[in-house]
Amino acid sequence: MEREVGPPYATPDATAKLGPGEVNRPLPWSELTEKRRRFQATKMAIRAAMVDWMDHEIGRVIAQLKVMGALESTLILFTSDNGGPNWPMAHRTSRT
Repeated sequence: MEREVGPPYATPDATAKLGPGEVNRPLPWSELTEKRRRFQATKMAIRAAMVDWMDHEIGRVIAQLKVMGALESTLILFTSDNGGPNWPMAHRTSRT
């Protein structure tokens, strides 16, 4: 890990809103506290679930394109970033 390259991100307000499990820079797993490991593992599980669902839905699109005979003339692009926005977590409001 190159500690001199990249973050820490200067977003103390957002990091504080996410809670004590969040980190503001890449850290080796072995350096995380148990609380931070649980938090980061939950985020990784959410990301994996999002990618799994996208894979399922893209499969449905491909299946439909095959039925329509349009698969060979269709360009499909898949892009991704580092995960979903943290806005809902950082700006959570109580809803009933």
